[in-house]
Amino acid sequence: MKKVLIIEDSPMVLENMAEFLEFKGYRTFVANNGKDGFELAKSEVPHVIVCDVKMPKTDGFQVLDLLKADTCTCNIPFIFLSALSQKDDMERGLKSAADAYIIKPVSMDSLIQTIESLIS
Repeated sequence: MKKVLIIEDSPMVLENMAEFLEFKGYRTFVANNGKDGFELAKSEVPHVIVCDVKMPKTDGFQVLDLLKADTCTCNIPFIFLSALSQKDDMERGLKSAADAYIIKPVSMDSLIQTIESLIS
């Protein structure tokens, strides 16, 4: 079963996304902050990580930097999911070694397509 780690500080978004992915046959792990997300990524080694950009304490860019610096997690595909929709925000996200940048609100079918393209 393919594993997806979701790092998101909005409980409603986190719950909805996890339920949808589980319904589609994925095993999900969730964290509501970047620090816990990084620890989960190291312990569970998911097939892909979906991460919000703006979060308290450790933002998505910091999470990505930590993941890329760790030999256990550096090759896990990484998707930014953000309400930041300005061109500069998207360019920063993609220049930071993220594999994809999806703007909220996201179509769940679009999210699945992105996840599948990165896993295969």
